[in-house]
Amino acid sequence: MSLGYRNCVGVDCNGSRGGLWAAWDDCQHITSVGAADRYLLLHIFDVVMGDWYLFLVYGHPALSERMKFWQELGQKIQGCARPVALIGDFNQVRSVEDKWSPKFTTIRGESSFNDLIFENRLIDLPNQGVWYTWCNNCSDSNIIYERLDRVLVSSDWFEKFPNASLMVLPIQRSDHSPLVFDTDMVVQPKRRIKCFEAIWLMDDTLKHIVPRAWHVLTSGSSQFAVCRKQNIVFNHLRNWSRLSYRSLQGQINETRQLL
Repeated sequence: MSLGYRNCVGVDCNGSRGGLWAAWDDCQHITSVGAADRYLLLHIFDVVMGDWYLFLVYGHPALSERMKFWQELGQKIQGCARPVALIGDFNQVRSVEDKWSPKFTTIRGESSFNDLIFENRLIDLPNQGVWYTWCNNCSDSNIIYERLDRVLVSSDWFEKFPNASLMVLPIQRSDHSPLVFDTDMVVQPKRRIKCFEAIWLMDDTLKHIVPRAWHVLTSGSSQFAVCRKQNIVFNHLRNWSRLSYRSLQGQINETRQLL
């Protein structure tokens, strides 16, 4: 199955579990250099940043087999003479922060997984979006959320791609979240910080503007409503300040010229 791509490689699933697949067009110079039941290994040729390896990973559902897989995977990583990145469903949490359930139970297997990360000097790439990447789709007291999907990169890989990003999208049709891994994220310019001017407190008009703006009807959750009301209040104050005080910085510059 190619889905319109010129090149592809994959590993068949075992029933409803597992299965790995990668596809790319001719504009990407990629070569498949290794495949097993639990991983695909791709060689990425990059004339600008230098070559590197990408592992597509699916950790074994059984704990005992998963620990064996970490040893095998560690040997493969150490055998790569270039920077590496690993992405996929590792079927393992790293700490209690990676799991949530009303009936919380102790986690298992985290020490061997962390050993794989520490011994190979891997970096757990910080993610944006939702935190937990898997849900058992149960309801009420039986629901479980876990962070099983992630991207791990070697330190030399991160030095080559310091702007790399990982976006975790909400769980939709699957029980896992889709991951969007970008090696060269465009950093958006920071928004201007909103400031509350002390001079506003000296104006009696302020006590009429804030309540009227705060009581504007909004929809959504209580947290969203509070954030929305804060923005509405500030926008009203900013517009009122422009009309009443013009540019404060302009007035300061005019006063300095007069002194």
